[in-house]
Amino acid sequence: MNKYIFTLAGVAAMALLTAGCNKDLTIEMPAPDPMAEKVLIGEAMITDQNSGDLLFSTTYSSGEVMLDITLPTAESTITVVHDSEDNLYANLLSRLKKQDKFGQYTLLPQENATIEIRNGATADQKVAVVTLKEIEKLPYAIYLLPVVLDIDGEMVAHFVKVPLMGSFLPLSEHNQKPLPPGTDYKEPIKLIAYVETNDYDPRNIANFVLKDSKLPVFDMIVLFAANMNYDASQQRRVLFFNDKLQPMVENPDVFFKPIRDRGIKLIMDILPNHHGVGYLNFQSYEEALDFAGQMKEWSDKAQIDGWDVDEEYAEYYKLPNYPYVDESSLWFLRAARETMPNTILTHYEYNSPFDSYSTDDQGKKAIDYLDYSWTDYNVTGSSQIGMPNDRYGNRSIQASYGGLRQAESVAQSTIDEKLGLLMIFNMTVSKDNYKSFENSLSEITQKFYGEDCVYAGPHFIGPKGI
Repeated sequence: MNKYIFTLAGVAAMALLTAGCNKDLTIEMPAPDPMAEKVLIGEAMITDQNSGDLLFSTTYSSGEVMLDITLPTAESTITVVHDSEDNLYANLLSRLKKQDKFGQYTLLPQENATIEIRNGATADQKVAVVTLKEIEKLPYAIYLLPVVLDIDGEMVAHFVKVPLMGSFLPLSEHNQKPLPPGTDYKEPIKLIAYVETNDYDPRNIANFVLKDSKLPVFDMIVLFAANMNYDASQQRRVLFFNDKLQPMVENPDVFFKPIRDRGIKLIMDILPNHHGVGYLNFQSYEEALDFAGQMKEWSDKAQIDGWDVDEEYAEYYKLPNYPYVDESSLWFLRAARETMPNTILTHYEYNSPFDSYSTDDQGKKAIDYLDYSWTDYNVTGSSQIGMPNDRYGNRSIQASYGGLRQAESVAQSTIDEKLGLLMIFNMTVSKDNYKSFENSLSEITQKFYGEDCVYAGPHFIGPKGI
């Protein structure tokens, strides 16, 4: 039986149900614990005196969570406040959701937990024992159990968090997907998914895993899209995230960590945005370095693993003082690679700013800087920029327009041509249609890995209700 210990010292917190609150009473959590999780949400019901962040005790399975409590005095009283007819726990959860708009928590069913108070080593020490039962049988969700205590007439709450994220084994150097059955491939074929972040939460794509090995189906998830904008006041091109994407990059522990924890690489697409700037009109290498510096800043801040070059919608005529420059696109790649030597650089070969023969003043071609590239939907043949087959994919699939109906034949063509990857665009996964995606993706994963695909995780709803 698992046993995780968290200390509540000092004991009380913001009074949840009474008008008054003894300001001398606080709940103080211990120093950072590997099983404790902070979620940044501002004012909280229980706070760390130093940071003010809400703190949870987190566990992932049946067992005991031990909360050590030091009472204000040896004569203090403490009792467990159980859920009531006025839906105390649901009201607490509702208050929490108002503070943490990204949490999407579900109340843990009452039959799956008991809470009791036991004596500690001294008269003023108690232990709240939370026993979790048959957790593994519950549907996938992020569950919360409020532990509500009445201490000397003050009611305080602590939350036990139980994320049921599905059974998975993270991709890593040592945990690689199987090779295509009956082939001479030396490396597993990579699957890439683009997600329209205006409408869909990328965490749901990470829920697809191989049924037997439990490894993630997708190696990379590309967020579509950040923008290359022009700021006239600064006379400078700027990296821009819209109102759907901005909350994600500002809260990477919420939106990106569940993806990266599965070993999936998180890639950010950069798309010109009708402002007159794109990959073809950097006016100098220094300008390219300035933009690459902005990319690095967000790579570090938002835990982004790579960037996708996507040349569309620039409308260069809007900035006649920024003409085409032959070296421009290679300046960008060189600047990105020199600024972020360990980042992944990918390319969507539609309206490509690159070719297979041009070199920069370092003697390098586009493929010397790029890691992978793929074609537009249903485009066959070899890479137009000269990308080797093991780092290239053609016949990309547009999932939202029925492209997955050809999933099996596209997968077989990928193998027949000895290509290294396949891209699927706009995975419109919802809580109502994920089964159909399981079936379609299984046609691909059977060809590539010899296993079916299953959806193993809770369904997430991202910022702004997406």
